[in-house]
Amino acid sequence: MTNEFTTKNRPIFLYNRRLHLEGADMMERRSLPGQFKGARPLGVDFDQLRHAITAADYGSFRQAAEVLSTKQSTLSRSIQLLECSLGTSIFDRSSGGVRATPAGRYFLRIARSIIEQLCDT
Repeated sequence: MTNEFTTKNRPIFLYNRRLHLEGADMMERRSLPGQFKGARPLGVDFDQLRHAITAADYGSFRQAAEVLSTKQSTLSRSIQLLECSLGTSIFDRSSGGVRATPAGRYFLRIARSIIEQLCDT
């Protein structure tokens, strides 16, 4: 079963807990080791959304990991993969914690909306 949502004229398709953004320019996307430039875009899953939202709420990957009962390295890698999928940084990182970038604030608003809409159904 496929559900479809749209944001800024880009459909978001929901497949088995993964969101796929259609129409993203893959050539501008940063590559991860082992990922070929122009490869199929990485999906965005609900755990990544939850990790990013919690990190933004707490301002810290360490505190977010504690709240979510996961390792900090797991949460950090999850957010790194999310940023790679989106092709932009969501957070500015410092020794004092994390703070959402302007693009991150926009993304987090949409992520919260997606989670709220899916949880209400």
